[in-house]
Amino acid sequence: MALPISHGRGTNTTSYTSVAFAHSASPDDVKLVNIWPAVGTGNSSADLVPTIVEYTKPEMTWGYEVQKGAINPGSKPLEWFKLLLQEQDAPLPASQNRLDHIEGRENAITALSEVNERFGGLDISRETPEQETKKILDELNITTVQVIADFLEKIKETTLENIERTYWMQSEIDSKVQWILTVPAIWKDAAKNSMIRAARQAGFGERGVDFQLISEPECGATYSLKVIQPNNLSVFASFQ
Repeated sequence: MALPISHGRGTNTTSYTSVAFAHSASPDDVKLVNIWPAVGTGNSSADLVPTIVEYTKPEMTWGYEVQKGAINPGSKPLEWFKLLLQEQDAPLPASQNRLDHIEGRENAITALSEVNERFGGLDISRETPEQETKKILDELNITTVQVIADFLEKIKETTLENIERTYWMQSEIDSKVQWILTVPAIWKDAAKNSMIRAARQAGFGERGVDFQLISEPECGATYSLKVIQPNNLSVFASFQ
C-alpha cells in the first residue's frame, strides 16, 4: 500500500498537508484522507489539513483542532515550520561574495524605504510567519525536527485510521505500508536529512525500506505523465 504525503503546501495565509493512498491490488483507485480530528461537517478543505500545531498543556493540538485565538487569546500556533529546515542549514555567503550579499540587502532595504516614503503605511520590519514560528520554538525549547516529527506522527495516526475505515478486509488493512514524503526541489541534502530524522522520530521507519523522499515537481510530473499517457506523447514534446 502506497501513501504519498504532501506536507505543507501553502496559500497566502495558511499551509496545508494532504495524504493519498492506494492498495497495490488496485493502484489506480487512489483515495484521499478526508476525515481529520475536529474537522467541521461539510468543510470544503476536508481533503487537506492545516499544517499547524500548538503546544498546550497537557498535550499538543494540531490541524483543525487549533482554533487561532478562539479558545485562548494568548495562544501561539506554529505554522510554516517546514521552511525552517532549509533556512537553518543555509550556508553563509562565501567571503568573496559577502560584500555583494550585503550590498544587495542594503539596496533592497533602500528600495523598500523609498516605496514606504512614497506610498506610506508599509511595514518593512514585520517578521515572516516562519520567523515568528522560530521565535516561539526557541521560547519553548523545541527544535524544528521535533515539531515536524510531532506533526507527522499525528498525520500517520489519522491516515491509518482512515485506511481502516476504507478497507473492510483485514488482509488489506495489515498490508505493508510504503510511505512517500514530498519535499521541495530546492532543498539541500542537509534539509532532506533533517526531514528523514523527523520521519524516523514520527514512527515512519527507515528510509529506503519503509518510506521514500521524492521532490514535489517529480511527484507532480509522474502523475501528469500517467494522466496524459493515452494521448501518446511524442518525443521532445514540451509544455508551458
